[in-house]
Amino acid sequence: MVRRRQGHEKYLQYLKDIGNDEQAQKQMGLVKLSRGWALGTHGWKQALAREYAHKTYAEGMNKEEAGEIQELHWEGQLEAALKAAGRKPGDLKTTPRLRG
Repeated sequence: MVRRRQGHEKYLQYLKDIGNDEQAQKQMGLVKLSRGWALGTHGWKQALAREYAHKTYAEGMNKEEAGEIQELHWEGQLEAALKAAGRKPGDLKTTPRLRG
């Protein structure tokens, strides 16, 4: 059990080291491994954004990644408000009114 924990700790340190070493990432072909802040379906990203909405995302993220999290969070908030009002997202689609 102790050896397993030590192995996990070593592996975690290895991942941290690689994560902080851009040259090593390039040499290992890891540069394009991840795009965006999370991999998964739109719904899964929304669930993550909801779960972590109370945290600050700026640390370690670029502006686009933080913006995507905010957008997903607000989409989830809008969906919840529509559901509470007995409405659907399609109800928001309108056509311009003619002024007369």
